Amino acid sequence: MYEWVLAGDSPAPFTGALHEELHDLELAVEERTALRAAHEPGRAADERDFARGAAGALAWLLGFTPLSS
Repeated sequence: MYEWVLAGDSPAPFTGALHEELHDLELAVEERTALRAAHEPGRAADERDFARGAAGALAWLLGFTPLSS
């Protein structure tokens, strides 16, 4: 997750998007997608945990108020 944010040369972990330069919009889309994945009952528990952590990290980077899950 952090490698994608810092390096920007690998696909986004949830949307798979490639960006040379990350902007708040791309980070916000990835955060929302991760949050949605964290609440998908069909995903394995470890995948949901990863998605929850990724959403939290991206929300922190964006300065979003923490959401209770």
